[in-house]
Amino acid sequence: MKKITEDRCSLEICILLKERGFNEDTDYIFYYYEEDDDWCFKKLLPDDKFDKDKMLHCPTHQMALKWLREKHKIGIFPTIYEHTINESKIHNYGVTIVNLEDFCLLDTDYFYSDTYDGTVDFSISYILQKFVKTL
Repeated sequence: MKKITEDRCSLEICILLKERGFNEDTDYIFYYYEEDDDWCFKKLLPDDKFDKDKMLHCPTHQMALKWLREKHKIGIFPTIYEHTINESKIHNYGVTIVNLEDFCLLDTDYFYSDTYDGTVDFSISYILQKFVKTL
């Protein structure tokens, strides 16, 4: 089994995306194996035949952000902030969430992660739970 890379959405986000109507083609999926009662992350090959009800598309963060922009008119703008505490540089990641139709600020917050991708992943999850309705 392939290991999920940091720039791809987590299983939890893929579940939220599917509940909210995401059905874009992706080159990786999560597939649910009943006999193992577990999800498996795998590359989708052209000849693969999977039960669509047991499959979750696994987009990159950029694909999910594009879908949020185009389908729901929500933009995410992550920013890194650098602080110095006791001569040590500390990085905090902030995010601004904007309604792209009227450029109204929906939310702004700090998401503490040691990586940019971790911040984007958390931000996508937050938006899906707070601003995008379940189908």
